[in-house]
Amino acid sequence: MGTWYSNLGEQGDWKFSPQYQDSLNSCQSILQAGFSTGDGQYTIQTDSNESVTVYCDMTTDGGGWTLVGSFPKNHAGGIKSLTDYGSIPATSDFNPSVLWMYQGGLSHFSDAREQVACSQSQCTDGKSVYGVNMSTVELENVRLSWAHEDKMIAVPQRTDIPTCRTSLNDATTTFEGCTNPAYVNMVNTPTLLGWQNDVNGRYCWAARGTYKPNSVGSSLCNSSEPNGTKSALLWMR
Repeated sequence: MGTWYSNLGEQGDWKFSPQYQDSLNSCQSILQAGFSTGDGQYTIQTDSNESVTVYCDMTTDGGGWTLVGSFPKNHAGGIKSLTDYGSIPATSDFNPSVLWMYQGGLSHFSDAREQVACSQSQCTDGKSVYGVNMSTVELENVRLSWAHEDKMIAVPQRTDIPTCRTSLNDATTTFEGCTNPAYVNMVNTPTLLGWQNDVNGRYCWAARGTYKPNSVGSSLCNSSEPNGTKSALLWMR
């Protein structure tokens, strides 16, 4: 910003106003550009240059997380395909009210975080898994794991599921296939939804698939079936 002058003695103020919306395609890019105002809703651009309003977590685990999927506590499992998810984005990380999955390209992301068994803001009472420096294919397979038919086509073996860790900054917490080590060599199953499979406790995953598909909400991670009290969230950055 500054003041301009002309050879006629005129003057006025000027200021650059960056049009960042056209180039910022994730919450991470908004954070890095210095436009973050904290957790909340922001507008990003998809690969097809369409604007979409998403919820951004700008504080947890270093911030910059774009909410790309939500499974509300009152929705039954049994989701077959990503196309079965709604198109209206979740607007909060607390008690999401819509079944939703971001359908845009994932090339702008490199990290993933899945939170299950959530009933508090930022899922402070739930269980998380992480993936860092992931390829677009790996990120897509994580997303496809939230639909049992899509999952079985994309990752038919448990070892095909992308590796995860239970601590973002501790690689020693890594789980092959994001599953309990006892299950690694087993064939995958459509009985549940989500990336993680019992790495944070028994019955610890996003939601039910073909087994008891009418169970509502996310798992409880305590050897109990979903009972409509927990939700699940999928983030990328």
